[in-house]
Amino acid sequence: MTKVPDYGLRPASPQDLPAIMRLERAGFAPALREREAVFLERMAAFPEGFLLLEERTSRQVLGYICSELWDFEETPDPARFALNHSAGRHHCPTGTELYLSSMTIEPRYRGTGLGAFLFRHCIARQTERFALRSVILIVNETWTQARQLYLRSGFRDCGRIEGFFPAPQRTPHAAMMMRKPA
Repeated sequence: MTKVPDYGLRPASPQDLPAIMRLERAGFAPALREREAVFLERMAAFPEGFLLLEERTSRQVLGYICSELWDFEETPDPARFALNHSAGRHHCPTGTELYLSSMTIEPRYRGTGLGAFLFRHCIARQTERFALRSVILIVNETWTQARQLYLRSGFRDCGRIEGFFPAPQRTPHAAMMMRKPA
C-alpha cells in the first residue's frame, strides 16, 4: 500500500530562499518575479506571515505564501501593491488588514487542492493571531482559477489597477483588488 503524503505549514527562513526562488521561477513569468531581497525583507518584517507548504516526510517545499499587516484603508492606494514593494515600509505590526502579497504552488501540484489548503490555512492562522478587520489581495484579471478560489473564499472585487501585470507583446492586464471581512 502506498503511503499518502502528509503536508504541513511552517514559517520560512533565509535558508529556504533557494526553494522559494525555484518556486518563484516556476510559478511566474519573468516580468512578475520578485527579487530575493524582497523575500528576505518579508521574512524579516513579518516572519509569521511568510509560510511554506512542505511534504513532511521529504521536507520538499511545494509552495509559499507571503503576507503583511497593513493599516486599513477604505479605498486602498494602488501604489501599495507594487511588485517588489518594501514590506519593511508597508508592514504595520498593529495593522488590521492582512495583505496576501504573493503565493505560488509547484506547477505539478496545481489542481490538487494544495493551493487552497495553503491559502485558507494562512488566512485562518493570521485571523486567529491578530485583530483583523479584513484580508486583501490582488489578482491578474485573466487568472480565472485563482479568482474563482478567492470568490469561493468570500472575497469580492473592491478596485482595479489598470496595466499592473505586464503582458509581453500585448496591453498589460489589470489587477483586481479583492477583499473580504476577517
